[in-house]
Amino acid sequence: MLRNTEPHNPQAVFLAERQKRPGDPAQAGTPQKEKLSEKQKRPIFIQEESKEAPVNHGEEAVSWDEALARVEGDRELLAEMAALFLDSGPGLLAAVREAIDRQDASGLEHAAHDLKSSVGNFGARKAQEAALKLEKMGRGGDLTHAEEAYRSLERSMRQLWPVLEAMQRSEQAS
Repeated sequence: MLRNTEPHNPQAVFLAERQKRPGDPAQAGTPQKEKLSEKQKRPIFIQEESKEAPVNHGEEAVSWDEALARVEGDRELLAEMAALFLDSGPGLLAAVREAIDRQDASGLEHAAHDLKSSVGNFGARKAQEAALKLEKMGRGGDLTHAEEAYRSLERSMRQLWPVLEAMQRSEQAS
């Protein structure tokens, strides 16, 4: 079976996830396109009025241009996607870890693919490349270097989490 190796359409994924949650006020249609203001063009993770500066791994962990382009500049949608990922991401990473522990090549391929697709929505290149490496190991059935590759993925994810958390806080404050 062929699997899509591109990140999922973030708007479609978000709207589908939103519709799954009972009692959540789902909005019909997709977000409206609008021109970005100067404030919207600045990196999302910077909180202007906060004295508590977030960990600035943003330049390395996330490509804001790519992430915003995927959601047509809709910062609120991106923040909601980040919230969903902050909830589901640890489970995705745990699935990768468990597949390595079980020496389950097929499970590793699928778990790493799912994580790669999710982080791709945020332009998280390092995490995406690390997950792709593990996905390929699983596909090839050779997990000899999976521990080392997992450590690289884990480092990338440790950089990504605080950036997404800070972006979410920043969007909630505005």
